[in-house]
Amino acid sequence: EEEEGTPARGDDAPIEELELTVRGYNCLKRVGITKVGEILRRMEKGEEEMLAIRNFGKKSLDELVERLQAKNYLNVPGVDLSAFLDSLSNPSRDGEEDDEELEEVDA
Repeated sequence: EEEEGTPARGDDAPIEELELTVRGYNCLKRVGITKVGEILRRMEKGEEEMLAIRNFGKKSLDELVERLQAKNYLNVPGVDLSAFLDSLSNPSRDGEEDDEELEEVDA
């Protein structure tokens, strides 16, 4: 059963390859996530989907995104994370709905 001698594709790669902190890793394992592809599909549904994982907060999510970027897993074909990444780059996600004030936040 040879797989063309190539290493695991992004979505098939085990989450161990991301070298996450113990906390982040354990949170993902606890909900049955073992492959990078499972993370990506969950991320496609939105930031809330990831933050719904017990003990997996904003810091864990930031770390996860950073590791995915570093390992170039955010560009896996067939996975559209643009909406997810847009939500991350929009820091007004602290439960407040203040879109008009976004320009002033940079002060």
